[in-house]
Amino acid sequence: MHLSYWEKQEISKPDQIVIVGSGVVGITTSIYIKRKNPEISVIILERGQLPLGASTKNAGFSCFGSVSEVLDDLGHMSEGEVINLIRNRYNGLQRLLSLVSNNEIEYFNNGGYEVFTHDQEELFQSCVEKINHCSDLVYEATGIKNAYQLMDTPYGLNTEEKSIFNPYEGQLNPMKLMKSLITTAIKSGVMILNGITVNEIVENSKELKCNNDIVVPYKKLVICTNGFATKLLKDLDLKTVRNQVLMTKPIEGLQLKGCYHYNKGYVYFRDYHGRVLLGGGRDIAMEEETTDEFGLTEKIQNYLKSFLYNTIGIDKNIEIDHWWSGILGVGSTKSTIIREYRKDHFMGVRMGGMGVALGSEVGYKLASMVVMK
Repeated sequence: MHLSYWEKQEISKPDQIVIVGSGVVGITTSIYIKRKNPEISVIILERGQLPLGASTKNAGFSCFGSVSEVLDDLGHMSEGEVINLIRNRYNGLQRLLSLVSNNEIEYFNNGGYEVFTHDQEELFQSCVEKINHCSDLVYEATGIKNAYQLMDTPYGLNTEEKSIFNPYEGQLNPMKLMKSLITTAIKSGVMILNGITVNEIVENSKELKCNNDIVVPYKKLVICTNGFATKLLKDLDLKTVRNQVLMTKPIEGLQLKGCYHYNKGYVYFRDYHGRVLLGGGRDIAMEEETTDEFGLTEKIQNYLKSFLYNTIGIDKNIEIDHWWSGILGVGSTKSTIIREYRKDHFMGVRMGGMGVALGSEVGYKLASMVVMK
């Protein structure tokens, strides 16, 4: 492909900051860079027509971790690391909501429930015993008291009669969120180029070799491609995993207010305009779901359908209207990688399935690093 003179002039500025990836992290990084210095030229390269990984494919949960998730994290991380993780998620959500309006993104603060099936008695009792300790960790991280509260499980789910409620959780529309953030970025002077795949980083000459023989120079480079970062940067504690999601057809009289977590966050569900959104289940097929390929599998689909009809209790005559998948970036720890890995080269990756919560905090920290250097 031959670029026009005008196109080449616009993307070939040697003093520009180039961000690879236009998801929540990449977009908010660009917004915060422009807020810190409006004169800086910022360009975002995105290989998809939409953000490719999960930013427009997630379930739209505004949350910072259920009790069983926090306890699971404590088994792999120090208490200080878990507190910092919760703090980053909470701060990220506050930053995100300061960049957009609630109406624009269909944000509702309906709270969240962690539910337990009858075969999870041991996990349930462990969470009940340690609920106050987990609330204390949240308090230290955020200043919120009594984040987790034991209460009756609503709406007759086929689960334990008690669940753990977090009144500080919310839900949103991820597509409308990205539309709002992209609009803000463009208004601030950021250029977003879609359909551009970065194939190679030539660090010595500070150039990106892209598809169609396009070469993009940069002064500073920021990698915000989450799990896909290993395609450009090797030897990272990072791998891609797939999450599958379904949406039912509208259900008359559906009573499912709030967000719901199950089994350490591996399964999640909520209402969206009278439909049930349900996703996850990769813990039953870890090896198969450790992939960077989008797609659906019969094993996960059958598991989610069984959960929909038998645990949530949806009438089996209700049809599933849509299936899709997203790609997440995870590692041996849930701590996000935010660093300058070489002079003028930065990365913000490994969101651990919490990109909505973490993305804006990561973007803010990356922007501070980039502009300060």
